[in-house]
Amino acid sequence: MPENPDASSATTDMGAILLIDDDDLVLQSLSLTLDDSGYTVTTANSGQKAVAICRTESFEVVICDIRMPGMNGIDTLRAIKEIQPDVRTVVITGYASDSDAPVEAVRLGVDDYLLKPFADDLLLHSLEQNVKRFRLQADNARLTQELKTANAQLKWENTQLKRQVAGQHQFDDIVGTSSAMAAVYRLIQPVLNSDITVLLSGETGTGKDLIARAIHYNGPRKGASFVPVHCGAIQESLLESELFGVIPDYPGLQSRTGKKGLFEEADGGTLFLDEVGEMGTAM
Repeated sequence: MPENPDASSATTDMGAILLIDDDDLVLQSLSLTLDDSGYTVTTANSGQKAVAICRTESFEVVICDIRMPGMNGIDTLRAIKEIQPDVRTVVITGYASDSDAPVEAVRLGVDDYLLKPFADDLLLHSLEQNVKRFRLQADNARLTQELKTANAQLKWENTQLKRQVAGQHQFDDIVGTSSAMAAVYRLIQPVLNSDITVLLSGETGTGKDLIARAIHYNGPRKGASFVPVHCGAIQESLLESELFGVIPDYPGLQSRTGKKGLFEEADGGTLFLDEVGEMGTAM
């Protein structure tokens, strides 16, 4: 029986099946069984025709006879797999003595192997399981791609945000062209790529915070946190725990829990101690 030119490639609820066998009676019988079970069936009576169909139509499961003149079943499935790598495959044969066929089928990754004559229920059960697996794999592939796309979008947005933040603290954004500011710019350059502690001195409102951020966002620590703390705004009794954190109490004690200090939060980045001169002598 030649392939059915009127068969639709659209996937029904049961599944889209390609049936390949050089025996027209087998094609007719199996096609009727699958049609009655709700599958969309396309048939081909040779491997060459089946491969040509797969170039224009998509299937969830391919059922293929092993012994066929010209292009045998294994070669047919191998060619189909190159076109539709994810399609599920079921091999059928009436020759139990085909000793090489099962080995070749396993190498090819065939999903099921049925010996003729087989009960319709056995074939239908195999198809049901293979369609479910095909759709599960397709859903997983779709979700994986969606996750990759979302991660790429988040990575791009994060990069853009970092660029925007860094752009807000470029030296060009610091207003001042006097000789004093020129001297400040010259002082900043050598410390950008160093790990030394930098002391910024000046009256309130002269831009110490702006200079600190410019140093951070133009140096190698720009990818980590910039953590500012106003030393004069925190009570001295609390400043130590703010800077160095609190060790968790032993289990069972109902009091304070552990707390991460600002030094730890700024690890790898920059801790900016604003108005450090307002700290008590002990601190």
